Amino acid sequence: MKDTPEAIEQRYQAMLKGKSNEERLKMGCSMFKLASSFMISSLIDKGIRFDELKKHLFIKIYGNDIDEEIRNRIVARL
Repeated sequence: MKDTPEAIEQRYQAMLKGKSNEERLKMGCSMFKLASSFMISSLIDKGIRFDELKKHLFIKIYGNDIDEEIRNRIVARL
């Protein structure tokens, strides 16, 4: 789905290209941290125990991108 007007998309791309690699990395890390905090909060609201958070967070973030067998082995080690 693409609902962003072309002029806004071009403006956004120009803004990103104007940033240094370090600034873009910091932006990405900041967005990942914020998304992780939302996911952790939602897991806690669902009653997930603190010692199980790491496993559930891993599945939420990477669960659909990894082969099921490999995912299960990683979760078992967490």
